[in-house]
Amino acid sequence: MAPVIFEPVIGTVGEFINWSLTIVSIMIIWYVVKFFMVAPPTEEQKKKSKEAYEERGAKMREWFGNKMTERENKEKAAVTAKEKKEKKENVSPVVDDLLKALEAAKDMSQNLTKGERRVAVKKFKELDGLLDNARGILRRLARKHPDDKDALIGILEKLHAAQVTFSETVSKLPKKITEDNQEEWKKAVKEVVNAIEKSFNGSINLVIKEITKFHK
Repeated sequence: MAPVIFEPVIGTVGEFINWSLTIVSIMIIWYVVKFFMVAPPTEEQKKKSKEAYEERGAKMREWFGNKMTERENKEKAAVTAKEKKEKKENVSPVVDDLLKALEAAKDMSQNLTKGERRVAVKKFKELDGLLDNARGILRRLARKHPDDKDALIGILEKLHAAQVTFSETVSKLPKKITEDNQEEWKKAVKEVVNAIEKSFNGSINLVIKEITKFHK
């Protein structure tokens, strides 16, 4: 059995289609009229539009460039801060050893003044070992940091020179203190004490100062 189609429904659909076509036709005509009625841009307008476009492009490139530079600066700053931290951590043991060596030299001076040769010699060996250890760390740092190798080698040489000079002075102390070598002992003690106060302390403090500059 064929379906029954009501005429009112067919009429309504037809009307809807007609109205839709009419509206679409009007819109097409309006856009066509508008297209032909709008005047094409003049050369001046084209120039201004081009300049505005180029200006926006320049600002965008400038903004992007600034962001890239800012990012690069932050990355460089982070790397520099990390390197400084590592250098400081690496040289801290050297500074600690040198400060301990200065303290040992001070104790040694007091021991010699009191005639405590055995204790003074013990302090000297402690001092000498601290300087050896500091020099070993500096040699490793020179290998680890090629860019700073020359500076570190220079510091190492100054430290070694101070150590050798002081050792030569200490070697003048008599092996024993007897009644026959009192004058020789006093003279040697005076030389060692003067060496500590006038040259050794100054040389070690200078080395500490230069090492501190290394990680700044």
